[in-house]
Amino acid sequence: MLPHEVNIFSLTFAGLRYFSPESNRYRYKLEGLDRNWYEVGSNNRRATYTTLPAGSYTFRVQAAAARGAWSDPGTSLQIVILPAWWSTWWFRTLYVALFAFAIWIAYAGRVRHLSRQLAMRMQERVDERTRIARDSHDTLLQGLASASLQLEVADRQIAADATAKPIVQRVSQLLRQQIDESRQTVRRLRLRRSQEENLERALTQISNDLAAPRKIGYQVVVEGAPRSLRPLVRDEIYRIGAEALANAFRHAHASAVETVLEYGRDHFRLLVRDDGQGIDPEVLRADREGHFGLSGLRERAAKIGARRKVRTAAGAGTEIDLVVPAVAAFEQPAPRGPMYWIAKLNSQGNRP
Repeated sequence: MLPHEVNIFSLTFAGLRYFSPESNRYRYKLEGLDRNWYEVGSNNRRATYTTLPAGSYTFRVQAAAARGAWSDPGTSLQIVILPAWWSTWWFRTLYVALFAFAIWIAYAGRVRHLSRQLAMRMQERVDERTRIARDSHDTLLQGLASASLQLEVADRQIAADATAKPIVQRVSQLLRQQIDESRQTVRRLRLRRSQEENLERALTQISNDLAAPRKIGYQVVVEGAPRSLRPLVRDEIYRIGAEALANAFRHAHASAVETVLEYGRDHFRLLVRDDGQGIDPEVLRADREGHFGLSGLRERAAKIGARRKVRTAAGAGTEIDLVVPAVAAFEQPAPRGPMYWIAKLNSQGNRP
């Protein structure tokens, strides 16, 4: 057994034949390095090896008379050259572990950097939305409210049989509707973070923002344990829900509207359904033309990688179903214990 520094050595050999020893022949090889035998005479009985790599070797040598057969199996010597400390398995394992740790540190640092950038952009977005909401409230919304009040005063002063009275009433109705929509827009822009994180509370408040008729029953149902949604995804889900509810309250002529928020392990689901008159098939086929905001729903769903389905029938109401995969919806994946995999196997086994 030799240390890695001693990788140059010589081996001398001789055959014990006292009658005419100069006629002896020898052959040798180093198993682990040589494939063939090296044959030499009695004047060259030394084998020298240089810079052998670490490993185990077997030196074999055989002797023979001038015309005799080789002595089989001959003589052998086991030689082990120890590896350098930087070539040992434990050092290589440590090196790979340190390299993997360095990659992980770089990845974690990159993720933190991107998270900080995303947080900064989100804060800039919130600040800009707050500024726009404040300006809209101070200018546009107050101006519309003032115009609506003055128009109502003018309506009361116009005779009931005057030709202009229906036009003034129609304009006043449009102004009130515009004020309601503007208030909803301002509320969305100024939505506090705590409200954004609580979709149930935000979507419940929509019926008040839309000034929904009191005869329409409205409820929000939460299924599963609520989990933290990604900010951009949460914002788009809220806007999709607001658009779907606006259509239900204003155009469906429904008596009941329901919103379902489902927090599943593999997905997040938003379901808005009503028992109204349904969507006209022509309008549904003209989705790309933007009727009733359906094209906007489709574009927002595609933006967050969600699947969107619209189920409707004349007189049977409408369902707008949005499913977002968990990897895109949630900030952290749900824990998957043994019961999850048992349920997963059962669900696959029960499939037809």
